[in-house]
Amino acid sequence: MLWRTIRAYFLPSAHPGLEPVKDRHGEELFPKRDEYGERVEDQELEVWASHRADRRRERNRALVRPYMGLYIRRWAVLGGFLWAASELLGWAGLPLGSWLVFSGAVLAFLMVVMLLLLRQEMSS
Repeated sequence: MLWRTIRAYFLPSAHPGLEPVKDRHGEELFPKRDEYGERVEDQELEVWASHRADRRRERNRALVRPYMGLYIRRWAVLGGFLWAASELLGWAGLPLGSWLVFSGAVLAFLMVVMLLLLRQEMSS
């Protein structure tokens, strides 16, 4: 439970309310009728699955888009805290611990850059 909360706090892919893009069950559980009530043939199931995946992907993007700035700020604050902690460990005379915590700060700032690129892709 704690791990899910931490993931949802920092990762857009764990945002509450997101649906998995791909179905986790077999083809036999696909509906035989589409959203308009027309029958879907077996050879059209792959097209139907890709259509549903596209709709879910768009819905997920629309759901996460307003929160991207919040996720970016959370990672930036985490990186700042880790960087400050590495400075404190360096002043305390623990260089190995300082470098380990500093590498975590670098990874957090790298995540900020990746989320910025993801937000740019989502907005276009």
